[in-house]
Amino acid sequence: MQYVLININNCKFLLTEPMGDYEFPSYILKHKQLIIDYIEVSNSILKYGGEPFSEEMQQCDNTAKHIKYQLADFKAITGIVGFPFDMRDVDLYIINNNLNITNEFNI
Repeated sequence: MQYVLININNCKFLLTEPMGDYEFPSYILKHKQLIIDYIEVSNSILKYGGEPFSEEMQQCDNTAKHIKYQLADFKAITGIVGFPFDMRDVDLYIINNNLNITNEFNI
């Protein structure tokens, strides 16, 4: 299997190639702002993780749940790999699984 590496907001993600039931890159671009929002709120959760009952953490958690729900179909359709969609480090995932990266895109 071959993969495409994409960079969004300084985060790396993997998509399988050939693309499934969606047009690349238009389907990704359609969800770009939600992906950026998900990255930012997930980074905030990491920041406030030491204070799980703080107001900030509760707000971040609620926002993340809402965005995750909005991106559920996107994740299912694309099979996207990488934080915050899953906890896999993309670089390590590539090395450990000896993946063939055919293209890299900055979106």
